[in-house]
Amino acid sequence: MRSGSPTLKWDDLSRLWQQGKWGSVYLFAGQEDFLIEEALTRLMTHWLADDNSNGLNRDRFDAEMHKSSQILDAAQTMPFLSPARVIQIDQAAEFSAEEQRQLAEGLAQLSPQTRIVFIWGREWKGKDASSPLVQAISAYEPPVIFWPLFPEAARTWLLQRARFYKKTLAPDAAAWLLQESGEGLRQLDQELQKCALFVNERPEIELSDVQSSFGYGKASSPYEWIDAIRRKNAAQCVTILRDLLDEGEEPIRLLALLSRSARDWLSARHPRETAMSLSMRFHLRRGQENAFMQELRRWSEDELSTGLHQCVLADQRIKSGRETAEIALTGVCLSFCGAEGSYFNG
Repeated sequence: MRSGSPTLKWDDLSRLWQQGKWGSVYLFAGQEDFLIEEALTRLMTHWLADDNSNGLNRDRFDAEMHKSSQILDAAQTMPFLSPARVIQIDQAAEFSAEEQRQLAEGLAQLSPQTRIVFIWGREWKGKDASSPLVQAISAYEPPVIFWPLFPEAARTWLLQRARFYKKTLAPDAAAWLLQESGEGLRQLDQELQKCALFVNERPEIELSDVQSSFGYGKASSPYEWIDAIRRKNAAQCVTILRDLLDEGEEPIRLLALLSRSARDWLSARHPRETAMSLSMRFHLRRGQENAFMQELRRWSEDELSTGLHQCVLADQRIKSGRETAEIALTGVCLSFCGAEGSYFNG
């Protein structure tokens, strides 16, 4: 344990982890949600590296929905087929003074196998450090505050983040993207993902690529189209598709995006997937995880496999000239949504 109550920034914490210095209790606070999600993913991967319980050793609570007694009961439960039991507590700032006191007392009696991360859930203020819960957490590790990054730090982050998509990003491309999009990491990541899809198999992302794929300031976005298909909203996905084709989107690129998304949805059906891992993989905003998981559950493996096969057939029909892009892609949309007859008979 450590004495005192200083705070750390994300880069300080990252350096400690790179040195192999991992704690057992953390508090994450601050405005940069995307960095918090990145840190959570790294932390869970480390803590559960040797877990063989198929997710039984990880619990997630919310201060607005759960009592301190429920959390402490989980914290006192021994791990199953794993050296660690992991607990995540969201919206920790919302605990009442009494709940904070009970949790603070419970932290002093934690099992050596228990790992806990608290997500503060609101903007960090200096007076928060004096709360009994924060003081109890600080006895283990200082609170980590995820402040918005300054432009130079955001540029460095962009260059590093490109590796996540197995790409390299040119420095001038990173600078241009920051100028146009700002320093918000979630927005930057969304634009970087678009660039990675835009260049396809090419490993480098150049300035011209960023400028070509940036923004989608058009009436519709390919990602809105994908979302409509995932929700099985046939009418909306066909409407968006027509707008995209009218605006000059390449049909083969749309098919590639849909095929890749369907493969991701298929793999995300694995029982070990959690809401947090899905949030990171699919760039979801906090609070969207449950709705996304519900949408995925509407799909069977057979439906997704059939949809992937339809993408292959549509690609062949478009390239051979047997069907127009609009007809082939519309057929794929409605095949995914299970509404073929309503289109072709209408």
